[in-house]
Amino acid sequence: MWQYTNTIVLNSLVDEESGLAKIVKGTDALDIRRVNLFKKENVLAIYKRAAEDAVAGSATLNVSKFNEAGKNYRIVLYGRLSGSQNSYYANDFVFKGKPFVFEVPAIADIKAPSQYTDAGSKVAYLINKVLNLYGDKFLKVTGKGNNVTFTGDHYVLFTIADGQVYTVATSPEIAGTWKSVMADGDVNIVKCNNGFGTYEQIIKDLRLPTMEARRWEALNKEELPIPGEKYDQYTIEYCVNRGIMGTNAVGQVVKSKTTHVFFVKQSLSAAFEADLAVLGTVSKGEKPLTITGGVTDVELVKAGTAVDVTPTVAEGTVTKVTATTSAKWITITPSATKVSISASANNGAAERTAEVTVIVTDETGATASKVIKVTQKYN
Repeated sequence: MWQYTNTIVLNSLVDEESGLAKIVKGTDALDIRRVNLFKKENVLAIYKRAAEDAVAGSATLNVSKFNEAGKNYRIVLYGRLSGSQNSYYANDFVFKGKPFVFEVPAIADIKAPSQYTDAGSKVAYLINKVLNLYGDKFLKVTGKGNNVTFTGDHYVLFTIADGQVYTVATSPEIAGTWKSVMADGDVNIVKCNNGFGTYEQIIKDLRLPTMEARRWEALNKEELPIPGEKYDQYTIEYCVNRGIMGTNAVGQVVKSKTTHVFFVKQSLSAAFEADLAVLGTVSKGEKPLTITGGVTDVELVKAGTAVDVTPTVAEGTVTKVTATTSAKWITITPSATKVSISASANNGAAERTAEVTVIVTDETGATASKVIKVTQKYN
């Protein structure tokens, strides 16, 4: 109730009806007409987030190990939705997602037309025949060399990708088993990106194409996004001292804080940003930092030889890695790209364990952490 945020889409810095400039710049103030007169003394912060293209999620598997004649193989995928509520992926979990399982024979046993000569193209040919048979168009399957690539849209995040071989049970009472044949480097997953500041994102999240928005001479018709254009986001946090208006204490001073979000067509961003300079420095907005690997449980020998933990992140550059723990027998040595974990000698009669929280910082100052277990042997 007491939070105010408005969102403005700027396709032009000139008003269509009057021909007047939408922004009037003063020495220490900026009048963005029909929005607010921004005074420098009241501006808390200005942030920018650049537009981002959408990236389709994909999973690539090396199927060269599907090579034992007479065996049955399968590819197992799990696609989880990110930023979408497509009912095709509905399930009984709190998130939407769907498993995809494709069984194929050994490469040598696949009967494919002569143009399909390598392992990847043969497997892709077979899977596409199945998808076409059932009219399933949610995945695009391509093959080249030893690789098969499964591509969804920019809302599908692949969380599982594996190639497996079936082992027949030794007796009728026991079920057969599926075992992975993938090694390190045989699977590559590309994370999807919904896109930001794109036509689709703004239409989906900010400017719904309702009848009122689309009708002839609609209100705010100048604020509809343009197909093919991208928009940078600028956010102004504004705070004004309203004087003695509070009712919780005698003479309580009240401040009004509002947030103003502008989606500016990229061809206008430079001019808009130059105008904002009157109000202060435009800061780069921090994106959430995600640890993608390198932070796993640590095992130390009795003497406590140091082990390095080197995190990797989804985007950006790691600038500092440190860690914390309540265990007094653990020594932590932080650095720019890794943290070294060592321990005093374990002279007890049993191994000991403790939790260590690894903290990663990137170039924007964003942080992420992950808890690992440190185990030290005693003999």
